[in-house]
Amino acid sequence: PFGKGLKGDTEGGLASMQAPRGTLIAYATAPDHVALDGSGRNSPFASALAEAIRAPGLGVFDTFNRVALAVDSATNHDQQPWFSASPIAGAFVFTPGNAAPTPAPAPTAADGITAAQATAKGESAFKGGNYTEAMRWFRRAADLGNATAMNNIGFLYDGAHGVGQDYAEAMRWYRRAADLGYATAMTNIGALYALGHGVAKDCGAARPWFQRAADLGDTDAKQLLSPNGVCSWQ
Repeated sequence: PFGKGLKGDTEGGLASMQAPRGTLIAYATAPDHVALDGSGRNSPFASALAEAIRAPGLGVFDTFNRVALAVDSATNHDQQPWFSASPIAGAFVFTPGNAAPTPAPAPTAADGITAAQATAKGESAFKGGNYTEAMRWFRRAADLGNATAMNNIGFLYDGAHGVGQDYAEAMRWYRRAADLGYATAMTNIGALYALGHGVAKDCGAARPWFQRAADLGDTDAKQLLSPNGVCSWQ
């Protein structure tokens, strides 16, 4: 539910090509750079793309511009997606509907650090084993409304990373993130029920949480709902 590591330390980089007529080619990062894999289930680029393509009425060019801005912010300017395109006839959108207004700027702390940047710093500290520093950054991001950071605080309590193991506190933070629609937190809540961590073991209570997460595309939740899942569905 938390980390995979980075691919940014590999050699080489992304090669580019010119987009053929009527085509847009999107790249996770700039030419001759290597895209970060991040520390969550999806890379920064995949996470931003999954969110952007659900925006009703957003044109293809605006979609990838939004993705690029989100990745640039989430990686503290370490990764800059780009795209190559030729003129495309018509108005293509991924999700039909009326385009929403341009979102307000991301909330920032007094020192200008955004929630996404604080979360990224926390994940970097976690990877380095500095759980106290990770918690400090995650709490800053959570104060700015970042659901990923809320889930990660829950994970620290859940796994006793730098703090005493506290399933009740883990549940509280997972619920805060789940209330914001964060699928991983829903899976984690289901796991607490399924394993009986801090609550009575209750596969009946776990299943709706796994289902909600699975409906949002969470692959772990889908696996946990399978016949071979943690509850072997009773």
